[in-house]
Amino acid sequence: MLACVSYDANQSVTRAAALTRSLSWVRERVPYSQSNCYHNEWGTYRTDCSGFVSMAWGLRMSYTTDTLDQVSHPIARADLRPGDALLRPGHVALFIGWEDAAQTQPRVREEAGPDGAPAREGPWSQSYAATYTPVRYDNIVEGSVPRNATDGSDIDGDGEADLLGLKPDGALFYYHNDGTADGHPFSGSGTQIGTGFGVFDWINGADISGDGSADLLARKPDGSLWYYGNNRSHNAGGVPFAGSGTQIGSGFDTFTRLDAADIDGDGAADLLGLKANGSLFYYHNDGTADGHPFNGSGTQIGTGFGVFDWIDGADVSGDGSADLLARKPDGSLWYYGNNRSQNPGGVPFAGTGTQIGSGFAAFDRLRAADLSGDGSADLVARKPDGSLWYYGNNRSHNAGGVPFTGSGTQIGTGFDVFTELT
Repeated sequence: MLACVSYDANQSVTRAAALTRSLSWVRERVPYSQSNCYHNEWGTYRTDCSGFVSMAWGLRMSYTTDTLDQVSHPIARADLRPGDALLRPGHVALFIGWEDAAQTQPRVREEAGPDGAPAREGPWSQSYAATYTPVRYDNIVEGSVPRNATDGSDIDGDGEADLLGLKPDGALFYYHNDGTADGHPFSGSGTQIGTGFGVFDWINGADISGDGSADLLARKPDGSLWYYGNNRSHNAGGVPFAGSGTQIGSGFDTFTRLDAADIDGDGAADLLGLKANGSLFYYHNDGTADGHPFNGSGTQIGTGFGVFDWIDGADVSGDGSADLLARKPDGSLWYYGNNRSQNPGGVPFAGTGTQIGSGFAAFDRLRAADLSGDGSADLVARKPDGSLWYYGNNRSHNAGGVPFTGSGTQIGTGFDVFTELT
């Protein structure tokens, strides 16, 4: 069978890398064929099921379903983790996660045919999945799935959230997280990276594409949703979000709050929407390249959230899937753990939540993102006087794992010039 290209050796890849690599073919809608090769930044591989998994794992050539056992080993179904695979004679698919709480219906990425059909992501039924053997790549590097960029505006992809600010005149500014220990990660006055963004009433930095760097989502008052890909590698000075953006949806003016966060832990940010009646909706990022990652009308995943004046999805627990933070007008801060693996239908944020703080009414802007780069979301907050404050995620030091204890640390001034911070 066609091998396409032979490389020197099989690579060692992290689970994060396997998911990022596999998502590239889904987004590029690579058509199925056993007689063609496809080249992108991850190499050149045969465009069938085993070529797809070979690419995701960084193998030295396009293996077949008969030879993948040379580089992998069987594991228990209960041990499946994102980046493993499901294999049987004639077909293989990359495991992304579980679709249901009982862990019987896997979500996979695959090249499944017929000829010309694009690479896809979707769920398998329990009966179909039962005909496959779970396998693990011998050179997989254990670790969590991608999470830093999906939790906030990690523009440069270094694992530490940066900061975006929108001025009333539509100018967009970028503050690089310089990683210093002086308590001021966003030093200086920022860099202007765009104009004309005043047409939007909401912006959010999040990794929609799953490549490890934050893109930009924005909504116009008419409810249209727009996407600006992070194209900094193609632009002079590394400026992201160049161009006029792409409309990827409509009707999002029905939501009073929106937030992008990786709910299912697959490395690409999903979308949460809060309606005025308190119902919470979830839009799965389906990874397609048709320009509409948030297809359909969304799925209602909760009620009663109208008691909050702010919500933000972020990986507070550090497990690779976004949790939910929410604030009430009285300043109390609430935490909803992502318990989708324990609930029918994989619904996250079930339960009444846990109060984890008070006094947060002093802030007019809040944003949860991993500033420290440790894999768990911290909290950034702005007061009306323009002072910027940082609450580190110190859950490992506190009884009950409560994060953001203490009075916070001031890390900047003058941020009242922005109408939006993300």
